[in-house]
Amino acid sequence: MNKGILFFHTGDVHLDSPFRGIRAKNNVFAEKLISAAYQSFEMIVNACINEKADFLIISGDLFDSEKKSLKTIFFLHKQFDRLYYNGVKVVAIAGNHDPYMFWPEELVNHQVIHLFKPGKVSGITINSRENHNVYFAGYSYETSSLRESIHNDYKTSEKADFNIALLHGSIGEDSSIHHVYAPFKLDELQNKNFDYWALGHIHKPEILSDRIAYPGIPQPRHYKELHGGKCLKVKISSEMNPELSYVDVSKIEYRYLDLEVKNDDNLTTCFKKIGNLLKDSAIEKFYMNRLRVSGSCDSLFRYFSLENNKEEFLEQLNDSFDNQYFDGVISNIDQWISPEQFFSSNSFFKEIQKLMTQYPISEHINSGSIKNRDLSKINRDLINSVNDIEMESEIKKKMIDLFKSEFNEDL
Repeated sequence: MNKGILFFHTGDVHLDSPFRGIRAKNNVFAEKLISAAYQSFEMIVNACINEKADFLIISGDLFDSEKKSLKTIFFLHKQFDRLYYNGVKVVAIAGNHDPYMFWPEELVNHQVIHLFKPGKVSGITINSRENHNVYFAGYSYETSSLRESIHNDYKTSEKADFNIALLHGSIGEDSSIHHVYAPFKLDELQNKNFDYWALGHIHKPEILSDRIAYPGIPQPRHYKELHGGKCLKVKISSEMNPELSYVDVSKIEYRYLDLEVKNDDNLTTCFKKIGNLLKDSAIEKFYMNRLRVSGSCDSLFRYFSLENNKEEFLEQLNDSFDNQYFDGVISNIDQWISPEQFFSSNSFFKEIQKLMTQYPISEHINSGSIKNRDLSKINRDLINSVNDIEMESEIKKKMIDLFKSEFNEDL
């Protein structure tokens, strides 16, 4: 049987992200995020080596910007060395965040990597471990923007055993999700007859078809990248469809935690419930949590309505759990109020309660004599007359009169 080829597909690594906003609030966590990006990429390299992959494909935006730190350059050089000495070849394109001209020379010229040049779509044939001829087609960004489509210039090689395309671009024209660069339609890529399209630019992992996929960002940086944290492992042979599987490579995971409260809950029971929500956390990860509290509880409704209380609650959470950081509480708690409290809250409601007590409304409900149209008529008549009524006492009197006239009862 033809063993085919095995490779890992990543992109949008965004090394050297500055995390200015996070750093201003929490410098320690910003440093954790910076370290996590390196660790995530190293996990991808480890997977390539352990699985004896043929290739590592990087579909653009390995770096976050034109500026590269010496630390990042040295780190990547070391990882490229590891791949080279373990027989894994790197094929890459530059994206909108890391245009070709700003790639460090010592990385571009590393013997393990082929980085496609800008200007036009080009191709190269590279042998796999099993000496399959694998043709790669790709295009690197020359600047930080590429509005026009380029996929029509991609061509397969008839001499190759396998054809793989690298493209950093957007499916469709929806700019609400991400900036639209090098746009394409799914059927347009399918019609090009490549064995696999290694896409980049969109940070959400998505398999568009069995041969076209986004790996997503390997290390998410904020809550808009909740679904990231992965790379793709791809097996291709001439005898079967490609096998695509996502591999978890994130060191920090962003997530929302949903806490349901009841009226008999308090701060202590909340902490216990949150502890239960955290039980499935992986010990090798760090979690960035945002708490969403819902349900009905009068005391917690009042407590979380004050920002100072929220801050104190978060501080206590962060002191209580290891490898967890809580950065916010979103309170959707309803204020619980008993019928007695409701009707005794002011004189108007007291009058309604008295009316309901005096008038045998349950008998009418049981007998079916109250119809929706009856209640609608009362409501409509009240609305029509309320403009002429100024005093609360007159509103009460009018409501009683409407009930009397509609149901012919003496109240």
